Amino acid sequence: MSPPRTPTALLRAFVHDHLGAGVTITDSSRRVGRQSVVWRIDGDDGFVHYLKQHEALGLYERARMAYTDWTPQLEDGPCWHVPRVIAQDDELGILLLEALPGGTRVSELPAGPAKAEAYRAAGCLLRALHDLPVPERPEPVAHMRAQIDRYVRNHAAVLDAGTRSWLLQRLDDGRPFAGAPIVCTHRDYSPRNWAAARVHGEMIVSVFDWERAEVDCAFHDMQRMEYDHWLEAPDLKHAFLDGYGGGLSPAQQEQLDLVVLINAVASVAWARDRGDTPFERLAQAAIDRLQARDRP
Repeated sequence: MSPPRTPTALLRAFVHDHLGAGVTITDSSRRVGRQSVVWRIDGDDGFVHYLKQHEALGLYERARMAYTDWTPQLEDGPCWHVPRVIAQDDELGILLLEALPGGTRVSELPAGPAKAEAYRAAGCLLRALHDLPVPERPEPVAHMRAQIDRYVRNHAAVLDAGTRSWLLQRLDDGRPFAGAPIVCTHRDYSPRNWAAARVHGEMIVSVFDWERAEVDCAFHDMQRMEYDHWLEAPDLKHAFLDGYGGGLSPAQQEQLDLVVLINAVASVAWARDRGDTPFERLAQAAIDRLQARDRP
């Protein structure tokens, strides 16, 4: 269910009630696909906050859960900062969050040592997230089989018959996921959702936009980078995995590739429905690349 669309004047009043009137508000909402509202709020004191009204109340509830139950367990670590909720409105699906002081989106950093440091710090934070306790951990094969039904079989019409047959054979009803780590995941873990800043000489990363958070296969937190950012810059994969605690075994890389395929099929369908042609091409290219790799 979507929250009611809130008039801009009421959103501004919400901001002013909690941060005062002396702030500058910039609309940073995405123009393609989602109907969420995202505002950047700059204060005279140099601090930055973000307001988000989520597209759907279910997404808001996931984000609220992550900020309530998960991120407080992480606190501020040796190379990361945890965003904190300043205010929220459960009925309207609104969160007001503090941002990392002086932070820059990692996706906007130029190639070089600083970007690699940010990826290493993001890997370190992800390891800490994946190490959080999970009260009820689902069985991996059954869990991933359900995702194959939901994301692949339900969207099979976007694939030609040959690709569909190949892909379902590769996925093998989830059996390759035996032993896969099922953990607390962000599920949209990529540099567009990271901010980085150097604090006392150390590179610090903050991760935001937790609206997809849930207990899931760990490789959902790497798949966006595997078919995009790491493809263009393999050194960033090495930096990230170094922060995460080491490289991937052949079996783990295979599980990551399969998670890429599952998400790519759903992404093609999502992007096609919304006219997001660049995203559709990116997801389709991931499928084509893995399929080509399997050809003799």
